[in-house]
Amino acid sequence: MKKLCYSLLAMLFVGFSSAFAQSSANNSNVAPADTTIGVIMATPVTIDVTDQVAKNMKAQQVALMNGWEVVEVVANQQDTLVSVDVVPDESNLQSIRLGLNDEVFFKVGSAVLTPKAEKSLQQVAAHLQNFPETNVWIVGYTSNTGGIQVNMDLSIARAQSVLDYFVKQGIDPTRMVAIGRNWQDPQASNATAAGRAANRRVEVWITVNQAMLDAMSQQ
Repeated sequence: MKKLCYSLLAMLFVGFSSAFAQSSANNSNVAPADTTIGVIMATPVTIDVTDQVAKNMKAQQVALMNGWEVVEVVANQQDTLVSVDVVPDESNLQSIRLGLNDEVFFKVGSAVLTPKAEKSLQQVAAHLQNFPETNVWIVGYTSNTGGIQVNMDLSIARAQSVLDYFVKQGIDPTRMVAIGRNWQDPQASNATAAGRAANRRVEVWITVNQAMLDAMSQQ
């Protein structure tokens, strides 16, 4: 197998550094809205891991889909948009992006998880327990209905609700950061009701962490 040497700027994730600095001050896992997901900074090193990371994340995607039984139920009801994709993070390493439309996970204007949301997220938490060498970025979004501060607060609260649920399921909080982005980065047009519904979502990004990079560099 042909391996690609990839020059990584290692070894600390920018988002986690800024979030942990804020966490020390106010005991919160909430990161600033402009936090970049997965970017690595510090002394450049060369690690021959890009192919291995891609295969690892693809295997995790399959495991997540196989274990997340509620996906089929939700899809059949056609009341949500659920996606599990392998995509590049900001450092160009493969990561998993789990997209959750909030019509099933939250009532309108609420940050309280619905029972269906908890059932779904229980499967995700089990996956995170099985793959501890990853970090988790939970990003809340809204439509452009209402004021910007209201939507920012709501997007943060929803991301934090997901994070808090994962903590209750035994996931190490130091692996996770909640980010609120209100109506930034829409995935559909806010000019239509269907587009606004698609934009009201939470994304869970599962990214490479230092433990995985260290393990792969020693292979």
